[in-house]
Amino acid sequence: MDIEDLTPEQKKVFDATEGLEVADEVFDEALFESDTQKQAKDLVAIGFDVSRLGVEITEDAEEPAEGDSLDISDEDIPF
Repeated sequence: MDIEDLTPEQKKVFDATEGLEVADEVFDEALFESDTQKQAKDLVAIGFDVSRLGVEITEDAEEPAEGDSLDISDEDIPF
C-alpha cells in the first residue's frame, strides 16, 4: 500500500502521527505464544477435528481467567 492509496481520513491520521515514537514496552504484550493445548482448543472452537492431528485436549489444560480478554479497544492503542 502506498500513501496515495489511503483514504482522506487515513491520510489525516497518518499525517497527525508523523514522527510519533512508540515505546518498545507497548509491544511487550502484543504477541504471545500459545501452547499446543490452547491451539487445539482454538481449532476445536472453529469446528476442526484435532484428532486428525493426533492431538488430544486434556482436562488440566489451563483456561483463561474470568475477565481475561484479548479484545483491544481504541484506548489500548497509543496512536
